[in-house]
Amino acid sequence: MAISGDSALLLATVGIELVAAVAMMGVPVAIAILSRTRRDLPEPRLLWLLGLFVGLVGATYFLDALGQLASQPILSRWIKLGTMITSLATLVLISPAARRLLALPSRRELEQANRELAAQFERAQRANEVVALSEARYRLLVDTASEGIWILDRIGRITFANPRICEMLGYSAEHLKGMTLLELVPEADRPAIVDALQRHRGGLSVRGARQLVKASGALLPVHMSTSPLMDKGEVASILGVVTDLSEQMQAHEELQGLAAELEDRVAQRTQAYRETAAQLAATLEISRFRSRNYGMLQEMADMLQSCATPDEVAQVAGEYALKLFDADAGTIYTLDPDTGAFTALHHWGAASESAAEIGIDDCWGLRQNKSYPNTVNQFNLRCNHLRLGPQRHTLCLPMYAHGQASGVINLRRSTPFVTPDIETSAESDKIASMFAANTAQFLSNLALRRSLEQQSLRDPLTNLFNRRYFNEQIAIEFERA
Repeated sequence: MAISGDSALLLATVGIELVAAVAMMGVPVAIAILSRTRRDLPEPRLLWLLGLFVGLVGATYFLDALGQLASQPILSRWIKLGTMITSLATLVLISPAARRLLALPSRRELEQANRELAAQFERAQRANEVVALSEARYRLLVDTASEGIWILDRIGRITFANPRICEMLGYSAEHLKGMTLLELVPEADRPAIVDALQRHRGGLSVRGARQLVKASGALLPVHMSTSPLMDKGEVASILGVVTDLSEQMQAHEELQGLAAELEDRVAQRTQAYRETAAQLAATLEISRFRSRNYGMLQEMADMLQSCATPDEVAQVAGEYALKLFDADAGTIYTLDPDTGAFTALHHWGAASESAAEIGIDDCWGLRQNKSYPNTVNQFNLRCNHLRLGPQRHTLCLPMYAHGQASGVINLRRSTPFVTPDIETSAESDKIASMFAANTAQFLSNLALRRSLEQQSLRDPLTNLFNRRYFNEQIAIEFERA
């Protein structure tokens, strides 16, 4: 059966409309699939309306093709009228979204905005890296600091503590967080801590020595410096830096001990120097005393050599006794061979203080064969020949010649002859013994000389004067004539 030209054109037109209808009706399906896979599509409502509009147009083409095949022109007109009404409605609904779509920036603007956002992101990333590096450095500085660092809130509660403060107090960081500063100080220091917190609220810093209570209960001496951290003009928190003073206190105590030891050593050395200086001064004084007294003894010996009679010897001895011993009174006794008693040869000062004649038992010096008194314990035990007042003191010096007692020298004054100073007393006793020995020697020499003169002038058997006496007397008589 042959197909006419109009039929072929109709079939071609219907085919094209069906293909266009299928293609247009596939647009809503594609938009639905795209909406499910891409949640970030701009203006999804506008896309749905466009898809609906294209789908309706496709449906119109499809219905128009069916109407042409059915040869129903009226149906085709109604379909086109419905399509027109639907298109107008769709246009009304799409117009607000279309205005927003037209207001979107262009591709160039989007690329420029994208480049600016990338630059801002890079700057923000760099700033974050700098902040992270600064935080890492800050954390390293805080964690490795030799001082304890903590941060307190406005009421003194610990919100941060570095490892050093934990090591100092013996607490863990978790244990310290939440504790108040008042819990870590002795009860006596709590009013000062409260006052410091009040000063911090006024924006002031506080520094000073404190004591903190360790976990073991022991007290830790520290130097604590706290400063308020401000935020928008108000105190946000309090930064505290704590320095352990244990080593410094220990060093201070050691220095104090060394200083005390040094002071003791200096005091001991000073005392030793003073004692040495005193000994040297005493030795020098004794040397001067010895030199002065020995000089006077030599001078006395020279004077005694010039004496012709025992009275002169006794007088010289009395004068030098006053110079050597400050004896304001004294008596020199000599032995009387006929009676065995000691009679006064010479005296000076108060003669009534000692007897004119004494026996050997009346004097302790003669009994002991040495000077008396010679110790401080003998002050109250006096010789029997003395009649002294309560403030008078005496010294008896026995005189010996050829191993026998030839006399005694009694010296008297208002001060003791024996002093507690052993060296001075020993030196004085030595000088006194030499004084007595010199006096005894010269008295003995005079007695011996007199005896020799008597023997040279008289005959030993008849006791008559001899020729020598005659020659001496005739010379004297010639001289007198």
